[in-house]
Order: sequence, then C-alpha cells, then structure tokens
Amino acid sequence: MVTILMLTLALTSSSASEQRIPGMNRVRDNGDPIVARLLDEAREHSATFRRLLETINDTDGLVYVEQGTCGAGPRACLLMTMRVSGPYRVLIIHINIRRDHAQVIGSLGHELHHAIEVLHESGIRSAGQMFGFYARLAGDPTLQMDRRTFETEAAIRAGDAVRAEFNASWRARP
Repeated sequence: MVTILMLTLALTSSSASEQRIPGMNRVRDNGDPIVARLLDEAREHSATFRRLLETINDTDGLVYVEQGTCGAGPRACLLMTMRVSGPYRVLIIHINIRRDHAQVIGSLGHELHHAIEVLHESGIRSAGQMFGFYARLAGDPTLQMDRRTFETEAAIRAGDAVRAEFNASWRARP
C-alpha cells in the first residue's frame, strides 16, 4: 500500500510540474537590469514583440537573454545551444547592447522568432538537433545559410515589425 501511494504521489507531482504555469514569463533577463529594461521597453512599444513573448510562454521553453557578442556584426543571436532542465528546454540569446537602441530591440524580436522556430519542434532537445533542424531547412528558399549562421524570412519579418512598431511608438510618446 505504501509503495503504491508513493508511486501515485510521484506521478502526480511529475505531471503537475510539466503543466503550463499561467503568467509564467519564459523569456528572462537573467538578473541583468539593462536587459530587463530592453525587454520591458520592447513589450511596451511593440504588439509583435508581445505576441512573440506569448508564443514562447505557450511552449516548454525558457529563453534567457544576456548581454554578449555574436561574432563580427550581428546585434543579437540565438546561440546554437540547448540544455534540458526538468520539463524545460533552455535557450540563450545574446544581444550586443552597444548598438542603436531600436535596432537592438528589433534584433531581439528577430531572435525570439528563431527561438519559437526551435521550440515548435518538440523533438529538438540538443544543440546537434537544433543544427540539424536548420540544416534540413537548407533546401527551403526562405532559409539563408552560410558556414556559421542560419536565417529565415519569418525571423527577418518579425524583427522588422518589432523595430517599426518600436520606432513608431517611441516617436509618438509625449
């Protein structure tokens, strides 16, 4: 009897931990006040950015946004890494905040879209699988690829929309 009860409790707590937690923010600033401010400003000034956040909140992903560089040129990048922690798949986005503010926020929206592309594929649970996912898309005309980066038209459109909404809202403020 005790064994059955313990097994039932273990199964119950396991399934409860895998349920979506309403209001849980799955895009996180990792305690960095500058990144937190960027996320808040983007959320406030862009409906597209808010939709990206909501979409990620409906996945099993956690996306950490951190200050960092992405090699020569890009303002932001989704690192080709994934860690699984309990029921969550953890991704990291680096942003270079030493760029034009609106461009950084647009780039952040762009990279959040890439995170969504990965998180919508439930079988992706490692960096190798992330790479394989984008490599499989290489035949798709909407994917651009060079030796080190992958690019999708959908992410470009998302970043452009976030940037345009942010600029329009920022200019319109009192």
